[in-house]
Order: sequence, then C-alpha cells, then structure tokens
Amino acid sequence: MAQKDRTTLNILSTQVRDETSEKANTATRLGQLFIDFLDSLRHKDDAISFPASGFSLSGSAYGQSEIGTEVICLLTTPGGSYTLPALSGLTNKSFVLHLKNDSGGNVTITPSGSDTVDGDTSVVLSDTESLTLYLGTSEYKVL
Repeated sequence: MAQKDRTTLNILSTQVRDETSEKANTATRLGQLFIDFLDSLRHKDDAISFPASGFSLSGSAYGQSEIGTEVICLLTTPGGSYTLPALSGLTNKSFVLHLKNDSGGNVTITPSGSDTVDGDTSVVLSDTESLTLYLGTSEYKVL
C-alpha cells in the first residue's frame, strides 16, 4: 500500500469529518484513515518542526504530528536515541508532549544541556511504552 502524504491525509480527514449521511463513516473506513495516518508517521526519516509549537527532536527517525496544543511523536528506531530540545530555546512552551515508542526495542530520551526530565538526565522507554511531558522553565515534567 502506498504511503499517503500529509495533503492527502488532510483531505481524507476533512471528508470523514464533514460526511453526514447515515453509515458513511464505517469503523473500517475510520480505522483505515487512522492506519494511513500512523503509517505516514512511521516512515518519516527527518525531524519535522511544526509552526505551532516549534518543537522537534533530534537523533533517530520518528514521526510527529500536532493536534491543538499537543505534540505527538512516534519513535520508530529500535535502540534509537532522541534528544529533546533545550527548554531555553523554545519560544512556545504552551503544549503537551506525548512520546510513544513504536520501535520494537528500547529507546533513550535525553534532554539537552542541563535540562532534565523530572530530575533525570535520561529516560529509557521500552517497546510500546509512552511518556507524556509538559514543559517547565528548567525541566520537562512527567504527567
């Protein structure tokens, strides 16, 4: 199955959202749209910086999406290493960060410089494990 680009996914999601006829949005159709969305995230090779948050990870391959004030990162490289940006360099800190390990192995999350994650200098996520953070002034806080 060919990977759908962001524009195609936006068009499909708008069609699904706006359909009002009875039984138009079947579980199969909605499920396929969600699978297409996740597939597009899994196959990103470069960090993506979105204008709303200005947030991007550095390191191994991952997918990123934003929904409102939430940033979702799907970590896809087994044994991957990801560096969170320095909090001092982020101009917009009014978002929540969701990290989901979907790599098939452990991944390591490390804050930049003297930043920490609830006092820790790194966090290891096992496969399928998630971590939700909000941004403090000098550290990432676990929710």
